[in-house]
Formats: sequence, C-alpha cells, structure tokens
Amino acid sequence: GTPVRPAIVWLDSRARTLVPEIHNTLETNNLLNCVKNRVAPGLTLCPLVWLQRNEPQALACAETLLLPKDYIRFRLTNTLGTDVTDASGTLLYDIPARSWSADILSAFNLPPSILPDIAAPSEPAGTVAAELANSLGLDNQPIVATGAADQQASTLATGVLKPGLVQMMLGTGVQIASPTASGELELNGSLNYFCHHEGWLVQGSVQNGGSALNWVRSVLHADWDEVEKTAALHEPQGPFFLPYLTGERTPIMDEHATGAWLHLRHDTSRETTLYACNEGVAFSVADAVESLFTGLQLPPGTEIRCSGGGTRMPNYLQLLCDTLGQPLTVLPSSDSTALGAAILAGVASRTYAGLQPAVQALGLTAGESRHPNPERHSALARRREHRNRLRDEYLSWPLE
Repeated sequence: GTPVRPAIVWLDSRARTLVPEIHNTLETNNLLNCVKNRVAPGLTLCPLVWLQRNEPQALACAETLLLPKDYIRFRLTNTLGTDVTDASGTLLYDIPARSWSADILSAFNLPPSILPDIAAPSEPAGTVAAELANSLGLDNQPIVATGAADQQASTLATGVLKPGLVQMMLGTGVQIASPTASGELELNGSLNYFCHHEGWLVQGSVQNGGSALNWVRSVLHADWDEVEKTAALHEPQGPFFLPYLTGERTPIMDEHATGAWLHLRHDTSRETTLYACNEGVAFSVADAVESLFTGLQLPPGTEIRCSGGGTRMPNYLQLLCDTLGQPLTVLPSSDSTALGAAILAGVASRTYAGLQPAVQALGLTAGESRHPNPERHSALARRREHRNRLRDEYLSWPLE
C-alpha cells in the first residue's frame, strides 16, 4: 500500500530512447497485433522498462501496478484492481483477447504478479473504508465503482458510445475519439486502439494541447484572458508555432520532436506570437482529426462533440472550428469525465439498472453549435499548407 517512487505521468518522455528497442522486441515476438498500438514513451510498458534499467530496486519491491484512478480507489476502499479501458492503454494488454498478455511480460522479463485483477468499469470495487467514511462524516460506507480511463468515462457523459460519433476532449492534451465495433481494423500507426465499454475506441492523441498554451502563457507572462483574446486574430503573414514540447503522437509519432516558432521578425508583436500558439495547437488538432476520419472512413460532417477545459475559451473554439471547416457541438459542461465517473457510480450502486439508463438520465444534451467561417477557413487552410511544408522540413533536421 505504500508508493515505491513518485508516479511517472503520461507526458513524461524519459523512456523515449527505449522506444525502438521495445518496438523491436514486440515485433520479434509477434506481439504487435496484441497491443494494437504503436509504442510511445508515456504508455506504461515504456516507463516500466525504464525503471527496470535505471531503478531496478523500485521495480523489485513493487507489489502491484496501479494506474492513477486505481490508486485513488485503493485509498478509498483498500481494494486493488483496474478496469479493461485503462488496462488497454498500457501496452501490457492483449486488446483483441481483452486480457493481460503473459507473453508480453515474459518478453520483457516483467513480474506477472504486479498486474492487478481487471473488472468492468461499472462493477462495484468495494465500499468506502469505515475509518475514511467516519472521517468524511458519512453515515454509511458508499459503494465505489471500478471506474474507467478518462476518455471512456467522458464518452458516457457525451453519449459517444456507438460508431458514427466523435468526441473531442480539449484539455492538457487533446484527444479525438470514436467507437468502433471491430477489434481488427488496420489503422494508421499514430492512432490508438483501446477497449471501450462495448467494442473498441479509436483515438487520435495530441500531447501538446492546453499544456503548450500554458507554456507559452507562462513564458510570455500572459494571463489566460490574453491568450484567449488573441485566438480571434488572423495574421496571414505572422509567425508559425510548432507545439511539440514533449514530442508528439498523432499523426507524426515522433517522440524526439521539439517545438519552435518559425518566421519571427523584428515587427512580430506579442499578440501575434500568442496567436501563433493558438493557431499551432489548432493545426495539430486538425491533423489528428483528419487521421481519425481517414482511419475510420468517417464521412465529412460526422458530428464532433466537444468537452474539456478548452470549451471555456470561445475564441479558441472558433479557431478550431474555422481550421477544421466543419461544425462543432459544444457540450454544456466541461467536466464530462467527472460526470462519466458519476454515471459509473450510479450503475455500480444499482441506482440505475445499466449503462444505457444511466446515460439517458444523466448524460449531457447537445449544447451550442459552432459553425465555421468559410473565408477564414480558406485562409487558415493556406496557412496550414505552408506550415506543413515548414514542419516537415524542420522535423527532418538532425537533432545534433
């Protein structure tokens, strides 16, 4: 029950130099079709191998691997475990078989004993421990649901449970996801394939979303209102920003990529520099959206439902909409992941008979629709073509 070291979060890229080796080991052992995902430094297998090489004592004394929500649930209930959705994002899981992979553990000489039992997200995992319930002033010990990964929890609130809908979560990163009934699609290697409540969830992942905006905000000593205000600008001759501060996943899958401002001049203002950051993130989001639509062969105009903290920034939202050139449905709450967790609790406690009744009772109804400005979309498309040429050349430069 005691953490053996500080957590290594998904944005951490310390394991990036191990990515080729880990990929080759999976490939040599015919395990790529099990994990269904391209190796990325933040996926759990990579930091585990890093610990094996650099902090073997931490791994040696570890009894159980817990993902973030699983540790919180352990503190609430004193029970260990995880769920199918979070497990499927670890590179330790056989996604078509929906079970842990003993072959992967063997290939990397990892102890099978550290993997917890797996349950469905809406299954009861236990009750709040008596001592904790008393300290919180509770008259009873409430049931605690197993829980789900953040995107799969959010889909319960946004109603993105069946194929034909897309969820866009605007947070520290930006995730664009859509369900599929098939676990055997051949996808662009930059897209993630995770288990969903039913079937699977295909996801495009932009690592540098709100985190890149926040970095620029802090470097330029701006407040969020100033960042938001500049998203409404349009500077056809302004600088470009590549937000790859922690490498990037969809679509470039380059853990070594770095960020840059390009085409700076003496007359480049603070406002246009901040605008470039908003635009650069919006272009990255558009890259991921296009990859997802292509991979799943979604028709143009497929509904995109937006949630997350970024929905509180109307100018940023409009810039995204104008960049994509298609409408966005903005849901009335930015806290869809927390609402999804509450829906799971409602099912686990038998307040609701199942996921569908709970979603119907508590899920978000469609909010406002954002529509693109055709003229601005055309101008942004030209800017994005220019940025693509600059990006491809920049990423081809040697690191040393």
